[in-house]
Order: sequence, then C-alpha cells, then structure tokens
Amino acid sequence: MNKREKEVMKDLMENQLTEEDIFEFGCVQCGECCRNRHDILLNPYDLYRIAGYLKMKIPEVIEKYCETYIGDNSKLPVVRVKAKIHNEVCAFLRKGKCGIHEAKPAVCALFPLGRAVSPTGEIRYFLQEIECAAKDTKIKVRDWLEMFRLKETEEPARQWAIASAR
Repeated sequence: MNKREKEVMKDLMENQLTEEDIFEFGCVQCGECCRNRHDILLNPYDLYRIAGYLKMKIPEVIEKYCETYIGDNSKLPVVRVKAKIHNEVCAFLRKGKCGIHEAKPAVCALFPLGRAVSPTGEIRYFLQEIECAAKDTKIKVRDWLEMFRLKETEEPARQWAIASAR
C-alpha cells in the first residue's frame, strides 16, 4: 500500500461519516487539492462530462489529459488525470483554479469528502484531513452530495467496485 492509500485508509477509519453528519469546510480556492495528485481517477461518466465541456471526443481527452494503465489487483483499465511534470499539478488546473469546474470529476467534486466502495458495493463517506480550508461553513454530507449531483455517481461506482472484485 502506497503513502496515499495509507492516508485514505486512515481517513476512512477515523473520519467516517453518514449522510446525516455535518462537517465544516470553506474552500479558499488555493488549488492545494490539485497539487501533488496522481490519484485523480476518472470513470466513464467523468470522461463523458469532461469531453462535452471541452467540446472534445473522449479519446482526445484521454490522449491529451490522461494516462491509462491496467490495475494491479483488478486487472481492469484505469484512467487517471496526468499531473503536469514541471510542477506536479492537475492537468486541468488553470491560474490556481479548476479549468473544468462545471464538469470536474466526481473525486474532485467530493473533496473534502472521500468515498470508498467495498467489494460488496457498500458506500462509505469520510472526511479527508485538510489544512487549507477556512472551515467556516457547516454542511450536511447529504446536502454536499446533492449540491454537486454526486448521488448519481454512486451506482456506477458501486457497480465498478463489484465488477473489480470479481
């Protein structure tokens, strides 16, 4: 397990939330969540939305902004956002802000929450440790998910996790 996976597991175990729980978060738009990230995985729905937003075809988005590989454990194809080599930031970060904010991937829209899906399809949310946020706004997990239309991404995530476990 790499360092990032260990951090996620620690956050999941220590900071698990139900949809009725309230957390504090206020984005200060510093772009810190887009730096040193090699784990922004894209699902087919993310690719569809990004391609539409950028007025590109999905293969063009993958070619220009992503890298692909076969998962070590799942043996399934994985698509992740390339980090810019010269400064290790997300390929979509522009002038410190998300260049595809309206179509940003589910993993980014979830932030500061994380989502874990068990091999049986059980979905769990957790609060990630963050240092940059103002923490000036209280919001219920359910409201955060609805605000970013993330409930509609749960079923594809659940199905992918079940398929990956086979």
